[in-house]
Amino acid sequence: MQDYPYASTDSATVLEESGLASKRQDWSTGLTWICILFVLIGVTGGFSAATNLMAALDQGVVTEKFGGDTPELQKEIMTRLSHFMPFKIFQEIVKFGLAVAFLMSALLMFGRQSSARRFVMMACTGAIAYHVAGTIMNFMMLASVSDIIAESSRAAMRSMGEDETIMNDMLGAAVTGFTIVTCTMMALRAGFYSLIMVYLSRPHIRAVFGENAFPELDEHANPSAAAEAALAGENTENESAYSFTAD
Repeated sequence: MQDYPYASTDSATVLEESGLASKRQDWSTGLTWICILFVLIGVTGGFSAATNLMAALDQGVVTEKFGGDTPELQKEIMTRLSHFMPFKIFQEIVKFGLAVAFLMSALLMFGRQSSARRFVMMACTGAIAYHVAGTIMNFMMLASVSDIIAESSRAAMRSMGEDETIMNDMLGAAVTGFTIVTCTMMALRAGFYSLIMVYLSRPHIRAVFGENAFPELDEHANPSAAAEAALAGENTENESAYSFTAD
């Protein structure tokens, strides 16, 4: 068993010894900042998602109305990117749902609801999955039109009598830069939500929301129901085997 700097292995007693019991109703500055950030994320994210969703739904109408005046290259790019439109719409719907979830998380945390911490954990996990999936889709969209952009860029260089290798180097640098920036932004966002999850897992934060600060201690002091059931089943099997042998 892991050693703890407390005399008891009961979580309630450890709360008293560690001073966390007196902090049960305390509200930390970190929680205040998290709530403020969640409100900002919810408001800005919800507005952005609603705007992008309306733009995505109207894109087909705009393309049909102005398609005749659009250059062939741009038409081809728009046609290929339109294949991702259902995923973009779904992405914006998920983004709007996450915005609502973060607003609800802030309200639950301000109200010190017992379910607030678990709700925030689920919202942060969903946000990390959203950003990872969005990054993957951005790379897929870039890959779908990269050949058109590369070929048109080379044709432009040839028409000016310039060496095509210059454009190849420029395109390579642009793709590298896009990859670095996109992956860095994804890592920063995932790290931000991960830090929030780690912070909310601290014992004194658990105590604020009325949760067990040291669940592993109670698991050690009180075996789980599953373990007791397994032990009872093993005893029953032993008794049956003994009876069969006796007969």
